[in-house]
Amino acid sequence: MIYRIIGRSGSGKTSYLLEAVKKAHEAGKESIILTPEQQSIDTESAISALLGSGYNLTTEILNFERLPDRVFRESGGVTLSRADSKTLSLFTALACENAKEKLSVYESSALDKDFSRKVSSSINRMESVGVSPSQLVNAASLIESENNVFREKLYDMGEIYFEYTELLKKGYADSAGVQKKLHEKLLEKNFFEGKTVFIDGYYNFTPAELPIVETIFKGADDVYITILYDENDKSGIFDVNGETLALTERMGRGVTDIYPTSARKRTDELSFLEKNLFSDKTETFTKKCENVSVFSCKNTFEESEFVSREIIKLINKGYSYKDIFIAVRDESRFDGILDTALCRMQIPFYSASKEELSSKELPTLILSLLEIAYTDWSLPSVLKYINSTFSPLSDKEADLLSIYAEAWRIRGRRWYDGEEWLMNPSGYKTSLSKREMDMLATVNTAREKLLFALEAQVTELKSRDLTVEKGVRAIYNHLIHIEADKALEKRAISLLEEGLADEKAKISALWDSVMSVLNTLYETAGERKITARRLLDLIRLMMDEYKVGSIPSYSDSVEIGNASIIRPSSCKVMFVLGMNDGVFPASPEASGLFSDREKEFLKSVGINSEVLPDEFLKNEFLLFYNLCAAPTDKLYLSYSESSLSGSVERPSMFIDAALKLFEEDIEKKYKVKKTKPSKNVFSLCTFDTFSSEVSLTPSSPELLYLSASKIEAYLKCPFSYYCKYILSLEKYDRATLSPLDAGTYIHKIVELFAKSLFETGEFKEKSEDEIKEFFNSTKEIYSNEVFHGKISEREKYSFEKHEALIIPLLQNVNDEFASGGFMPVAFEQKITNLYPVTDETQVKISGYADRIDLLEKDGLKYIRIVDYKTGKPSITPDDVKEGFKMQMPLYLFSHLKEDERPGGVMYFLCGMPSGKNLPFQRKGIMMKDENVKDGIKFLTDNNHFSSRSFYPEEVFQQMKTDVEENIRKVGKDIIDGKMSISPNTKKSPCKYCDARLYCRKKLEKEAD
Repeated sequence: MIYRIIGRSGSGKTSYLLEAVKKAHEAGKESIILTPEQQSIDTESAISALLGSGYNLTTEILNFERLPDRVFRESGGVTLSRADSKTLSLFTALACENAKEKLSVYESSALDKDFSRKVSSSINRMESVGVSPSQLVNAASLIESENNVFREKLYDMGEIYFEYTELLKKGYADSAGVQKKLHEKLLEKNFFEGKTVFIDGYYNFTPAELPIVETIFKGADDVYITILYDENDKSGIFDVNGETLALTERMGRGVTDIYPTSARKRTDELSFLEKNLFSDKTETFTKKCENVSVFSCKNTFEESEFVSREIIKLINKGYSYKDIFIAVRDESRFDGILDTALCRMQIPFYSASKEELSSKELPTLILSLLEIAYTDWSLPSVLKYINSTFSPLSDKEADLLSIYAEAWRIRGRRWYDGEEWLMNPSGYKTSLSKREMDMLATVNTAREKLLFALEAQVTELKSRDLTVEKGVRAIYNHLIHIEADKALEKRAISLLEEGLADEKAKISALWDSVMSVLNTLYETAGERKITARRLLDLIRLMMDEYKVGSIPSYSDSVEIGNASIIRPSSCKVMFVLGMNDGVFPASPEASGLFSDREKEFLKSVGINSEVLPDEFLKNEFLLFYNLCAAPTDKLYLSYSESSLSGSVERPSMFIDAALKLFEEDIEKKYKVKKTKPSKNVFSLCTFDTFSSEVSLTPSSPELLYLSASKIEAYLKCPFSYYCKYILSLEKYDRATLSPLDAGTYIHKIVELFAKSLFETGEFKEKSEDEIKEFFNSTKEIYSNEVFHGKISEREKYSFEKHEALIIPLLQNVNDEFASGGFMPVAFEQKITNLYPVTDETQVKISGYADRIDLLEKDGLKYIRIVDYKTGKPSITPDDVKEGFKMQMPLYLFSHLKEDERPGGVMYFLCGMPSGKNLPFQRKGIMMKDENVKDGIKFLTDNNHFSSRSFYPEEVFQQMKTDVEENIRKVGKDIIDGKMSISPNTKKSPCKYCDARLYCRKKLEKEAD
């Protein structure tokens, strides 16, 4: 007899089935329970609680993956090895490669790993419905000649599919093949005779499973099957399950329908939602709604924040963590965000989803090793390897080597040519400080250690006669050489000592997983000739298919899962996150091989291997229905108003379907909670989401060392100052001739040229030829000092392109001094001064002035501070009053002696003129004095300096007062520990601020 237990979600179907299992057990009948893999643990727990520890004497719990082994073990059967997903992905890739020469449309894509994935997905579907390669060829022959591309695509797929089946013949079988063999065995011997079979939790069956289910229906004594169905529901969400009803009616056996009445107790709101979701009725829930909520959040960060806070509220009300489930449709949207939010709130959780093996650290190391080989030591591939936890380098060595390699763009032979690296770690500089010398020594030591670890295996992997066997051995030998196995074992022992047995188990399994991938490659394709690039693609393809699961860390924990696989039992609270248009319902996963019209044609000729959009959408509706029907107490739905990139997102159609059922407006906007600032120095790590306050403990040092640039950085934003000068967070850039680096180069040449004009103690003008000769010789000296004779063609070009700028620039400097007036008296002059801030603390200001000029006239001495700039800076007294552009005025007033007067401060703009800009402009603030005007007459006469930039002496006196007040104010705020995120809005400092990577002001702005 077939007993169909029919009902909607929560109607008591599983409870009725369990009671039937109990009766069969008590009657001594042999029983088999078939349930989906993700539901197996819950089923085993329920059966154990119901029947006691001896239930396995009469009752077995299986699924369609474990059933073949059980049948073959008892009845004899296939000796084939079951090919897992990673092996099948390898076979598909090899099949594409084998068929490459026979392909037309797909010939150029045959070795592409993404194409291989699409083919693998398509072949798996064809296998599951029993489509053979010859059927594809026959279908192609039916296509009219004008649709030549589609026809050739089918022929290509037939060739690849044929090669795939040939590879399987080498002692392997895929899931569909095993199930086919199982069906044949069941037809030969009735394994289910005398048994009662219980089928629970399946929404529908795959084409490969259907013949097995038919055999069960025909051969078992009794069959109990739960069917999620309601014949009165016209929404279409149960249509797929209706196919199972039709199947049971075709069996020619007696059928008894059971409609359980012990429905799951839900709150009124959830009961109403379950009964009316997607209904065409206009009835609404009129009572106060307290247990169904819809939340709109700014983005996935806020969604994660929202669910974490709501869980804490629920726990405080008496719920257990195990009562709570979180479902998402697209896990990638919340990857690294949701788990971080839960951890921050100390919420124990378990992810029911499995991760790709390739995302783990050891596989990443292997992939980077292969990348180094096939790219010949490209910078990105080496950096991946260096920064792996299995790298033979210490953290300090890895950091410094990474920074140095990025700065100087080290790649190719420069890694292994055996010549010592001598370039300055800080970029284009001609001398090394003690710190830079130490860094360089560490970098070269790290490089030697890296070469010792890598060179032999990389050379093997670059070999022209490389085979899969040699490649696999090279990878294995490298792992042993760097003692990756021992590092894993050590980490596993450490985790076990900390009481993290489940984490220890995952670490221990990682080595076995990696070895399984390498062993499969060795066994199936060992003799095949290959390149490092192709070996990398195959290993990555296999690792992407190798899913690694995890064990719950706590018995009481929140479960997170994909909406397509989660099977919540005893669920009281359900959160469904990411309910956005295009996310849930998801779009059909396009195979990328056939269009919708082509799929319709294939279906018309009996090839039903592709899921059509309307069928896929019905499954999405059913998934959402099951999530809404799962909880007994509360349901939360949430969506994001914008993506992390800032683009606007819309709520899902499912949100609208839920909202229209309730008369009360159940949609709420999640409001970010802010907390009071912490006085802790570590408040950057501990302050709550979007808090913009950072404070340090006040201090009273005797001396506070500052500079004009530090003061300006603080006035732009205290938090930026905190990150750069307190935490010493640095941003490292490549050593390129950017405007800043070009400034160092040009500055050096202009400085040396100016010195050369006065090397005898008096000015000596140079001719045009002498200027060119000076530039060429100085350029050569500078290049050798920076690159130590190893300048690349690209770097040589970068220097040469500045010649058009520098020679006219030197001529202009020559002409200015030849005209008389201000003359240089010091270059790179160190300037220091002390300013009292409190009774206990003084601020010591120090820095270097690029050039100090002196004008002597009418018995008076005037001082001018000059700074070389390749950009387009400007300065006004108002800038100085606000604390900006204080550097040159500070140097001026600190340098002045009693017998000297301020002549002014001046930027010498060394950049190439563009547009309406005149060449070799000077910008600054000069004293409104006839002697000073006469001293820079050459500049004003040639439009190099504006006549509007002269200011009376009282302006200079006020600037001196402003400089001193700004120093005292900033010094007082710093020793008081004021480091809040408060950028100066007048200066827009955030755009180019290095601290924006970890500043929360941006997030706060987005939230507003």
